[in-house]
Amino acid sequence: MSYNITRWKTKTINNLRIPEVALREVSEDLVRLAVVINDSVLFTFLDSKIKAQMMTDGGYLISEINISGEGSGFFFHEILRSALSKSTGSLIATLIWEGGDSISRITVNDGEIKEEQVDL
Repeated sequence: MSYNITRWKTKTINNLRIPEVALREVSEDLVRLAVVINDSVLFTFLDSKIKAQMMTDGGYLISEINISGEGSGFFFHEILRSALSKSTGSLIATLIWEGGDSISRITVNDGEIKEEQVDL
C-alpha cells in the first residue's frame, strides 16, 4: 500500500513544459491513454489528473495538476517526479499526505526538484 496524497494545492505554475519523451520514458500508458479535448490533453491516473496544451515542439505546457486519492503517492513519486526532472519552467505546490500526517512543499525550477516538510 502506498502513502497517498489527500490534497494537492498548486500555488504557482509558470510556463511548465514537460517533453513528451520524458512522459513516455516513465509511462507509455499515460501518454497513450491521454484524452484530447479540443486543444487540451488530459492525463489521468486513477483519481489524479494533469491538464496540458500540446506544443508544436512535441511537449506539453502544463496548466493544471491535481493529484490525490488512491495511487497518488505512486503516481507522484514514480511518474510525475521523474517527468518533472526533465521539465522547464516552474511549479510550487503544497501536498497534504494521508489526511495531514505530513505536509510538504514541492518546488520545481527547470527540472530541479526540491521537496521540504512544512509545519503549520
